[in-house]
Amino acid sequence: MGVPHLVVVRGSAGIGKTDLVRRWTSNLPGAAVLWPHITPPRNAHNFWMRVITQLHARGWINDQELFAAIERAGAPDANIRDITGEVLGLVSEAPVLVIDDLHGVLDDGIYLEILGDLAAFLHGNERMRAIIVETTPSDLESIDLPKHIVVDESYLPPVAFLGEVADNRIRYRSPAPGLRTLVQDPARLRDACVAAIPHEIDAETASLLTGRDGSALLETFARWGLGSVQTAGCATRFVFRTEVRAEAIAELRSSWPDALKVAAQQLAALAASHEHWELAFEYALLSDDAALITRVGLRVRPFPIELTPDVLEAVAAIPLAQVRANPLLSLLAAASADYLPRPDQSAIELYRHTADAAHNVRRGSSATERLVMLGIESFALRRAGNMTAAVSTAQAFGERAQSMAAEHAVDPDLAHIFANFAYQAAVTLVMGDEFAGALLLLRALEHYALANGLDASRQFALAALGFLEALSGAIPSAKALARALDAPPAPVVDRSRSYHAFVDAAAVIRAGMVGDFSALQRAVATFRARPHEMLWDILLFGEVLLDIAGGNAGAARVRFDEAVGANLGPSTSRTTTRRASYIRAVLVLLGENPRLLSNTGSRMKDDPASLAFSAGRDIDQGDIEAASAKLSKAAAGARTPLQEHVVFTMLARLGIAENDADSTRDSASHLLVLARTHKLRIAFALLSDDERIRILESLGSPAELRAAFAVTHPLSNESVASNATILTARQLIVIRALAETGSRQEVARRLFLSPGTVKAHLRAIYKKLDAHNEAEALYRAAALGLLQKD
Repeated sequence: MGVPHLVVVRGSAGIGKTDLVRRWTSNLPGAAVLWPHITPPRNAHNFWMRVITQLHARGWINDQELFAAIERAGAPDANIRDITGEVLGLVSEAPVLVIDDLHGVLDDGIYLEILGDLAAFLHGNERMRAIIVETTPSDLESIDLPKHIVVDESYLPPVAFLGEVADNRIRYRSPAPGLRTLVQDPARLRDACVAAIPHEIDAETASLLTGRDGSALLETFARWGLGSVQTAGCATRFVFRTEVRAEAIAELRSSWPDALKVAAQQLAALAASHEHWELAFEYALLSDDAALITRVGLRVRPFPIELTPDVLEAVAAIPLAQVRANPLLSLLAAASADYLPRPDQSAIELYRHTADAAHNVRRGSSATERLVMLGIESFALRRAGNMTAAVSTAQAFGERAQSMAAEHAVDPDLAHIFANFAYQAAVTLVMGDEFAGALLLLRALEHYALANGLDASRQFALAALGFLEALSGAIPSAKALARALDAPPAPVVDRSRSYHAFVDAAAVIRAGMVGDFSALQRAVATFRARPHEMLWDILLFGEVLLDIAGGNAGAARVRFDEAVGANLGPSTSRTTTRRASYIRAVLVLLGENPRLLSNTGSRMKDDPASLAFSAGRDIDQGDIEAASAKLSKAAAGARTPLQEHVVFTMLARLGIAENDADSTRDSASHLLVLARTHKLRIAFALLSDDERIRILESLGSPAELRAAFAVTHPLSNESVASNATILTARQLIVIRALAETGSRQEVARRLFLSPGTVKAHLRAIYKKLDAHNEAEALYRAAALGLLQKD
């Protein structure tokens, strides 16, 4: 059958053929060996992310390719099979994946899903090979595997397809002997293990760690076959084999833990003295020295730390109690929970430990270290879901950070991590509806980053500032900030989801506020491609606006209820709820009545925009007195250009309703100024053609406002013509009842049908509307005018 793509080895765990295979594969130079029984993957996504990090550890993909894969895999709709397949295609070597007894730790469903992915990779990549070790047989026959062999007790170890095939004879690769076999003298073994801690070592460092003649020691290591001597220019270094280094560190942990700690401390100090902070942090992790881990970890640049496989393994080896007590370790463990699972500890629990540990790190710390710990505490509290405490801590951080930055009191060694958590504190304040504090902190961060050459941090600050300026209605300022971000973002910035969320959301807001629907379509498409749960309401704003501009308020209502139902929850911030309520208020003004968010009125009673929208509804219903009272309160409370724009638009409508020419002219004058200085036009869409004429007549020189009106056509609740013949009369009743109630069970109760009958009707409706789910069916029905009642 030639050289097979796949070898499946079956045998008893821990003995016989599987042991032979494990010893053999551990020495294969072209294999990425996975041992999932140590920390079982939770799902296929988690498993393939480990494979990708293994490819990076082997040097088969570079940092940029790794980080790009991690970013893509973090998207809500990520297809891990496609991502992994593309990464495997980047490997110039002939990759060999060794999957050791995954079947023993996963249920059959996940295991067969992973093997199905593997089969697809093997079919699509002729160079790729794989070995699967199973201690108990699985249902492999259910998968379309490429050419493969299954090895059981009657076969020799399956080395044929990886060995050299010549004249149908196999040349076996002999497993390399273990470290204790090569080095039998305990003292020399200890020296070898200590020297193997670095990835590579020179004679001087070998002397420092062992107290012996470093040159002679390295010559001895080469003679023993522990690795190889490599020369670059005048420098000679010894590189241990990967498996020897791993065995050496394990030997130190079990036999000479004190020697491991001392050597790791020395190496961390040496790396730090050359400002090789990432390497120093890796050694600090091996030292088990909490103070050293914190001191070095705070100085890693850029922050957040990119967790290489070596660092992941080092963190995984630290006892859980020690991880929880250290703010940096618990932060890293929480942030990398998908790749570094901890037993009985979810990411949320680890973030709680991070917050507690950061709060307790006070004694012996410098002023900047204490400030950074405050930032870590706020960030961890937010990730743990405690927004009240997170916002309070972020406010304390912001006040202290602004003061220290202004006084040039921030430790330069901690500039990167200070800037990182200044940005995170600002994000917390944005999510907590503390916009004023966020603006002050972001402006201070932008100034500090510019003065200290922190380009990435400055890009973060500018993106968040642009979002806040757009949200307030300061459109020219928001555009200027967007132009400052025209250059490609730094790599660490480009991998940040919050950065792209702020940039994309600001573009949606800017286009919507000025009534530029072509730009809005482009901005919405970009945001859809990389959505962010923090700003789902901004995407909804853009989508609803496009629906209404297309003359289909019914479809906009369906979209609103679906998005709010899917995203709104107990942890949703007040500012998100408020912004969503604005969208609902616009729909209500157009005669629609969304099911959700109907009870937010009391919570928004003092919000100027909410009061203005409510007053607009009163004007439509002829309750002029109620509208006047609300708008008087709204005008007194309006602080941002957007609030003033909405309030004065409704005041102009009120003036027209009261036949008050002076009031109409005064409101129109304010609207003209806001349109001129901030380019705000969006609320003009709520004015009827008659109201526009009356407003223009109230001004002496209306040309500029007339032009602004011309850009933003009146929004309409006139839907497209009904296509009721698409569905049967009964199907129309069912889909309309579903739109009103949002519940299949309620539809069944209201129409006196069984749940099965409702389900059958919906299946038929899906087919006729070419819809794949309930939400899509409702939206398409609304867009076709099917939800309009005769």
